[in-house]
Amino acid sequence: MRALVVPICENPYVADIQPGLNLQKFLLGYIECVYLSDSAVLICNEEGKMLGFTPNRVYQDDIICGDFIE
Repeated sequence: MRALVVPICENPYVADIQPGLNLQKFLLGYIECVYLSDSAVLICNEEGKMLGFTPNRVYQDDIICGDFIE
């Protein structure tokens, strides 16, 4: 799948990422899908805040911690 990768403290970039367990390896744990619209999904580490990942971006009234893909 083609996705926008948003790493911490770096510029976003487009990459081809294999879905499934590879996403868990890429995001360093369990994944969470946040539906932004009918055609856009943000995928991040479900436990990023609890694990102390660095804050990355603000989304609505929440903070996404760690790298994520969109």
